[in-house]
Amino acid sequence: MYQVTGTSQTVTYNGSEQSVSGFTTSTLPDGVTISLKNGSTAEAKGTNVGTYKMNLTADAFEAVSNNYNVTLTVVDGVLTISKADTTVTVTGWSIDNF
Repeated sequence: MYQVTGTSQTVTYNGSEQSVSGFTTSTLPDGVTISLKNGSTAEAKGTNVGTYKMNLTADAFEAVSNNYNVTLTVVDGVLTISKADTTVTVTGWSIDNF
């Protein structure tokens, strides 16, 4: 059994769409290749604060080997967008303005 792990990343909110893509595999024997099937992607995108999954499944991958029966387990990739810090600066104001 071999593991495919989607890339995960945490970024800070910046108002623009952000994304994470790609995957890694556990160590494979010579002659075994794992790739995404046509039409499948390993990508998560989002703009607002939150968690966005790639929704990877074993069915999205193709494992090729002449010598091995290949079984895949998949760990989904995740994009996490965290809140940005903000600073408020007030100028031209004093305690006497009440």
